[in-house]
Amino acid sequence: MQTSNMLKASFFVVAAVVLSGCGDKSSQDRLSRAPHDNEHALVTVAGEPITDVEFDAYLNKLFGEDRAATIPEEARKQALESMVMARAVAQAAAKELSVEDRRRLDAQVDNYRDQLLLTGYMRAHVTPEPVSSAMVEAYYKQHPERFGGSKVRTFEMIIASGAMQEVQRNKLLEALRDNADQKDWPGVVIKLRKKGMSLDYRKGVADDALLDERLRSVVMSVPVTQRSEPGLLNRRPFIIRVLGEQERPPRPLEQVSSDIRRALAAIQVKEAVKEATDPIMKRTEVKYVNQIAQ
Repeated sequence: MQTSNMLKASFFVVAAVVLSGCGDKSSQDRLSRAPHDNEHALVTVAGEPITDVEFDAYLNKLFGEDRAATIPEEARKQALESMVMARAVAQAAAKELSVEDRRRLDAQVDNYRDQLLLTGYMRAHVTPEPVSSAMVEAYYKQHPERFGGSKVRTFEMIIASGAMQEVQRNKLLEALRDNADQKDWPGVVIKLRKKGMSLDYRKGVADDALLDERLRSVVMSVPVTQRSEPGLLNRRPFIIRVLGEQERPPRPLEQVSSDIRRALAAIQVKEAVKEATDPIMKRTEVKYVNQIAQ
């Protein structure tokens, strides 16, 4: 019994969400039901019918079209009860709507209706071209940089071990400037440490995820085999030299083919939609009556 009540409550919550998303038809004069809907009514709520077509659409929304036809009779009964409760609440809410609220609700209903019509039209008229293996391979060859194929820079750097006060900072900046053209930077670090300066020597690659973006920017802007001018990173003096640049091959096609297929499928859908909608837009008169809308 407790499970049944929980199921009913769940149906009620879902019903409220579904009906709020679709708008309340009882409040829509211009979306009134067909004259003979009463002939197909399963139940009436304050004289307003809930038809078999509406109930089937509701079940499809809750369970999906594949499962809706096979749900147990008890679940169908509870779903109908939840739809009745939601309709009753919607009727009460409709009576409290202001003119502005009514206008907003009408707009939501129109938008939702347009989306349903659009979806149905696209399903009937849009058939994207299947993505072939040849298309995948061609895309892979045309965009190697998207799959790891790129140039990778290596660099070396001398940087202060921590933030420094102005006097120490200026002293280290001057020392870095004086020793910048030395080939043996590890030796420079040893020499400056003996003079009481706290600094580190590092080597790395520009695409290291842990590399500070400001340092990466310096690495990418300095010509290969050249050095930067001494600079500051969070009050820490540093200097960078670019050691080399190498081509990194892209990841193997078999590792990225599924990603490429998804990307190409989206492109194919977009092109198919354009092909289906362009003729409609060409024969449809559109007038922008507000300058902002243009």
